[in-house]
Amino acid sequence: MADTAQGTRFQVGDAATPELFTDLAGVKKIGGVSLSNPTIDATDLLDSARQKISAKLCECGPVALDLHFDALSTGDQDALVDKIIAGGGQSNYVICWSNLDANTTAISVVDTVNDELDTVAAHGWHTGQPIRFTTDGTLPTSTPQIVVGTTYFAGYIDADSITVHLTNADAVAGANKIDFTAAGASNNNVTFGTVWSFAALVQSATPSGDSGDALAATLNFEISDTVGITG
Repeated sequence: MADTAQGTRFQVGDAATPELFTDLAGVKKIGGVSLSNPTIDATDLLDSARQKISAKLCECGPVALDLHFDALSTGDQDALVDKIIAGGGQSNYVICWSNLDANTTAISVVDTVNDELDTVAAHGWHTGQPIRFTTDGTLPTSTPQIVVGTTYFAGYIDADSITVHLTNADAVAGANKIDFTAAGASNNNVTFGTVWSFAALVQSATPSGDSGDALAATLNFEISDTVGITG
């Protein structure tokens, strides 16, 4: 069983092209994978145990996720779980780890006409993926103003272009993109965390009570396609 770092998120895809991933819950634990060392320090994403679980996930098989659905009523949570398992529960999923400063891609162009950012290389991000910004000068001018240390969400345009949104819901809807008005100065970068992506069949979903403002559930998956691991 792996305890994930605070802020690790679970998202489900809509099977569109490009696929949009809606944020559903925080991930508390990952289990069900046979490991020689079953305890994983998920706050240290270079830990050897994380590499072991990554390799095992790529072999496919059963995985259990303990999830916290933030600020949802019990009825909303039950409906959401029902939606996940409807039609056999076969979907594409991603787990976005909270190490959002682990990887860096430089911004090459700030498109102030279309309010898009171009990266120097193919970014590999999906719509709804959390991102942050760093700079050694001045970040691009925008409304609202983007700042270092705040989490935003990418909207996929193409392999090296994105829009930027304040919420996952806005990114998925293609709404309320941040308005860029000037390019900024010096070296500006987008940072992002580790992402596990996989196709899976949800075999069961069991609500397990509440914890503070979050309601909890355990989802048992049978991974049906090889996990992709980026970052």
